[in-house]
Amino acid sequence: STGEGVQLYSSGVSSGHVIAYNKITRFADAISVHQNRNTDIYGNQIWDLADNGIEPDDSYENIRVWGNIVDYVATHNLSFQPQRVGPWYILYNQMTRDGVNLVKWRVQDRSVFVGNTFIGAESQGQHYMRSFMRNNLFIRGGSPIWNSTDNSDAYPTWYRESMWTANWETDIDYNGYDRGGSGVFFKWVDNTQNYNSLSTWSSAIGIDANSMEVDADVIFSNYTVTPTNSLELSFGSNAAVDAGRAVPNLADFYIGAAPDLGAHERGAVSLHYGPRNGTQLHERELYWAKH
Repeated sequence: STGEGVQLYSSGVSSGHVIAYNKITRFADAISVHQNRNTDIYGNQIWDLADNGIEPDDSYENIRVWGNIVDYVATHNLSFQPQRVGPWYILYNQMTRDGVNLVKWRVQDRSVFVGNTFIGAESQGQHYMRSFMRNNLFIRGGSPIWNSTDNSDAYPTWYRESMWTANWETDIDYNGYDRGGSGVFFKWVDNTQNYNSLSTWSSAIGIDANSMEVDADVIFSNYTVTPTNSLELSFGSNAAVDAGRAVPNLADFYIGAAPDLGAHERGAVSLHYGPRNGTQLHERELYWAKH
């Protein structure tokens, strides 16, 4: 459990790479991309890591991480250490962290999160406040689902003030949050303020006005988290179906009245992770690639 599964490293700035259809397990980090821009990371099946899942650390604009499954990493599924220039695009991934720390937040510019299924609590959720976010599912893996402890130890000279309310950098709405039981839902203002409902949270910080609470035991057809199981939405009455919002070029092909929440559109072709079988082409067959 040492080393990197795939590593792109440049002493300058490299561009235009694709890392796709890999099955990566039992390394320290699965995919490390340093000093890159305009790079795609998609269709990868990643699990059981000693450190991080996908690390675009020290990279620049137009890093696109889409359609990956990242399960059971020791520290973080995704790393911003640092994000030198945005935007980065985090789209249609299924990422699981057994506990807290889905994302390693250190230094970040603007990012786009659309249609992801995140399982696990976020320890520094205030950093999402510099993002455009739509149609994501946050499934509770700890208490609370987001807290706001600060951590700028890796790059103290690049520290940016934490954001506790929305500003021009913030556009967060039409997401689903699984409470996963009783207790504090969100902790904010460096964990000094507790919110026990989505409505009080939304009103206080100015985001998620059209988002909803969901129940993971109800919305998924098989809520079993493994590196091979896509957490697809169940048929019948389902709060997550058609609950999202169309996003031009990113979420504008869907089944029904609107996009579903999470990485998997109900009734569409299942996402494919890891090595391709025969002529299956991940980027051509999937519903959200048909613009």
